[in-house]
Amino acid sequence: MANVDRVPNVGYAAMNTKGVLVPWKYTIRHPLEDELLVRVLYCGICHTDIHMAENDWHTTRYPCVPGHEFIGVIEMAGRSELEQIDGPSSEPGFEKGDYVGIGFMCDSCLECESCLDDRQMHCDKQVDTFSGFTRGEVTYGGYGKFVVIRKAFAVKIPKDTKPEILRDMAPLMCAGITTYAPIVSNHMSRGNLRIGVIGLGGLGHLAVQFAAKINPTNEVYVISRSKNKEQLAKQLGALGMIQVGSDPEKNDGVMKEYGNRFDYLLDTVAVSGKPLAEYMRLLKPLGTLITVGLPPVDEIIPMPVTALVMKNCSIQGSLVGGIKLTQNMIDFCHEHSITPMCEHVKLSQVNEAFQRVLKSDVLFRFVIDVADSIDSV
Repeated sequence: MANVDRVPNVGYAAMNTKGVLVPWKYTIRHPLEDELLVRVLYCGICHTDIHMAENDWHTTRYPCVPGHEFIGVIEMAGRSELEQIDGPSSEPGFEKGDYVGIGFMCDSCLECESCLDDRQMHCDKQVDTFSGFTRGEVTYGGYGKFVVIRKAFAVKIPKDTKPEILRDMAPLMCAGITTYAPIVSNHMSRGNLRIGVIGLGGLGHLAVQFAAKINPTNEVYVISRSKNKEQLAKQLGALGMIQVGSDPEKNDGVMKEYGNRFDYLLDTVAVSGKPLAEYMRLLKPLGTLITVGLPPVDEIIPMPVTALVMKNCSIQGSLVGGIKLTQNMIDFCHEHSITPMCEHVKLSQVNEAFQRVLKSDVLFRFVIDVADSIDSV
C-alpha cells in the first residue's frame, strides 16, 4: 500500500565516491506548512555537483541526488490538509503554476544576525539544497523530478519570462549569484572602474555581463591563459582579453600595458597552479582580488604576501548571496537581458556531461532538461 504521507520521486543519484550517477527511485515528504513542492524543469550542472558526487569535500550523504541551480514550477504548497493550491497560497506572492528558482540553500534559522542581514549562507544552521539534512530528512536536489523547498528560499521568476529564456535561466541560481554578489557588495555600480574577470567559463561569462551592465562606465577585461575566446568575451561586454600564464617574459610584456591598472580582479577559476603573483601585478595600489572558485578542500594556494603588503592590496573570498540579493539578481537579469549561454542535455547524458565539465568542454554551462527526460528514467 502506498504511503500517502510521501511523494514518489525519481532522479539520478551517486551511490558512492566513484561519483557515477544512476537512476534511483525514492520518496520525499509532502510540503510542510511553510514549504513548496516544486516540479523541476531545468537544472544546471555545476562543478560543485561533481565535487559532491565524489565526496571531494567530505560532506556527501549517499545516495546523493545533485542539483542546486534549477528552475521549477510550483505544484503544491504546505497546508494543514496538504491540498493543492487553487488560488493564491498562504505565502504572499506564490501561486500554483508560478515559476521559481532554487539555489544553493534550502533552509536556515532565519533569526540570527546573518539571516536577518540576508546572509543565510553564513547561518550556523544553513542547509544545502542537496546532501544536507533538515527536518529529519536528507535533502535531494534538482536532478530529481520533485523537490521540497522552504518558501523563504524560493526566488520568483518574472511572469513574462519567455520560454526560450526560462530554459537557460537555471545557472543564474548558482553561477549567477556567485558572481553578482561580490560585484554588488564591492559597490562596482559606482562606475569608472577597471575590472578584470579571471576565466571565461560558467561563472566568468556571467561576471563579464554583470560587471559591464551594472554601470556602462566600467571597463571590463577577461584574463586567461589563452586568447582563444577573445571575440566571445567582447560579445559579452568585455573590452578585450589579457593573456597571463606561466611564461615570465610574456607576462612582463603584459604588465607594461596593464600592470597596476585594475581596481578589482574577480577570480572565477577553481584549478591548481594559478599564477596568483602575476594577477597581483595587475592590481592598482588598494586593489582587491576576489576569489569565488572553490578548489578541492585540501588544496593550499601560496599567497603573494609581498605584493599584498607593498601595494596595500586585499584578497577577498565570496560565497553566494542571500535570497533577497538573489531575487534582485534575477530581476536585474530580466531588465538587462542577461542570460547564461547553455548546452542542453538529458538526464541520461549526465555522466558524459560531468566528464566534459572536467575537460572544460562546454560553452558555458550544461543544463539538464529534467522535465522532458525524467519520465524515461
